[in-house]
Amino acid sequence: MAALLAAALFGAGVATGIVLDRNLLGPESRGPPSPDRIVSHFKSELNLNAEQEKVVQAALADGFGDARKIMERVRPEMSAAIERSNVRIRAVLTPEQAKRFDEMVIEFERRRGPFPPPPPDRPPQ
Repeated sequence: MAALLAAALFGAGVATGIVLDRNLLGPESRGPPSPDRIVSHFKSELNLNAEQEKVVQAALADGFGDARKIMERVRPEMSAAIERSNVRIRAVLTPEQAKRFDEMVIEFERRRGPFPPPPPDRPPQ
């Protein structure tokens, strides 16, 4: 059950990151969105006042922290699942395709950044 919850949270996080990256934060942003970037976007789009901004910042910092703890627990399983998939994919590729596939994996990991991302600084209370 915990693994299913973690996978669902991971999927939701990936989907949120993709939406924010492609639609809200622009092409110059790479890697996982930070709470600060999300708050900045929310502030401009929702016209948050100072108190709302403080609460949203704290909520996102807490949510990112909770998600990070979950990901740290399931990271070995996630990494193993990804590697099993990559092995199966490489098995059907020609040597040239496998070389390109490996380059693509490296590029994806470079663009994605650290996984899970490092903890954001918690805003002052």
